[in-house]
Amino acid sequence: MVPRYLLMAGMMLYLLPACSQECCQDLGKREKKEIAMLLSQLQNTPSYSCLNDRANFQFPWKRGNSNPIQKSQGICFYQLMLQHIFMLFSTEHSLTAWNRCVLEKLLSSLHHSLDHLEPRAQGSPACLSSGMKELVRKYFRRINLYLNRKKYSACAWEIVRVEIQASLFLMKQLLKRI
Repeated sequence: MVPRYLLMAGMMLYLLPACSQECCQDLGKREKKEIAMLLSQLQNTPSYSCLNDRANFQFPWKRGNSNPIQKSQGICFYQLMLQHIFMLFSTEHSLTAWNRCVLEKLLSSLHHSLDHLEPRAQGSPACLSSGMKELVRKYFRRINLYLNRKKYSACAWEIVRVEIQASLFLMKQLLKRI
């Protein structure tokens, strides 16, 4: 059975008008800012109170990594990250942890960004590579195992929220360099 909020988000997305290529490129920049802003708005536990719950999820690419990355790999990696973030925040556990209104806006913005990226990444050799998919899958598996181990506590979700913000920031920096 599909949760009601997902059906509503799907219906809202279906009703959104299509946009021109110039408009969509502009929208991509706005959506990145909107996603970051909405992630900040989700905060309902002070981060400093969760310092003992910190974890290293081993983000696959760190700033200054010696591995050169091509633009197609960066776009693909970003798309995979957004897909997994969408799945993570679409869970029942997430729904009980966060403000429903802000969460629905976040999911809508993530979905819209994915729609924007999909044509650019589709068929790209980098996106067809299972190595890239495996890196991202393992990263989010560590995040899900952490949440499960911490019984989806408020602090665990706060640590994950901050981690997602940091990983998106690193991705933004990575995409700027290529």
